[in-house]
Amino acid sequence: MTAATIDRPRVAAKRLPAFARELDALRRSGHRPAGETVLLHLDSWPPRQHRTRSPDGDEIIVPGPAPQVRWPRVTVPSDADPEELRFDFLRDLDVLVAHRRSRTTPQRLRALLRELLAANARAVVVLDEDLVPPKLWHVKSITRGVEVSL
Repeated sequence: MTAATIDRPRVAAKRLPAFARELDALRRSGHRPAGETVLLHLDSWPPRQHRTRSPDGDEIIVPGPAPQVRWPRVTVPSDADPEELRFDFLRDLDVLVAHRRSRTTPQRLRALLRELLAANARAVVVLDEDLVPPKLWHVKSITRGVEVSL
């Protein structure tokens, strides 16, 4: 029997998360984002506007993300399964996962974190935006490696 006649199950090609195409193309061309950090939104979209102050001192709402956040942003929307997405473009980059525990189940967050670790992200930090003040915890750090069991 030749290799051409062996029936093998077809594996569906994994797709990129939302807003990842440009970053993926950058990585495939051999480059890295300047800050080497990527902000990944889980079950939410990046803000379409931000609050700032006008020259007169009044608070105003301006379209677009806050200029202080210069990291590339990627989104895993609520209707996407993290295990069906590819994250190889995050290899050797730091990833900040922003999520809200009111929207995301612990199992879904763990599934995403397992995919990020499999993609060999350099560091993975989780930001829980529901807590006041927001809480950060390291899943993988540069100096100590993986710090939690998933």
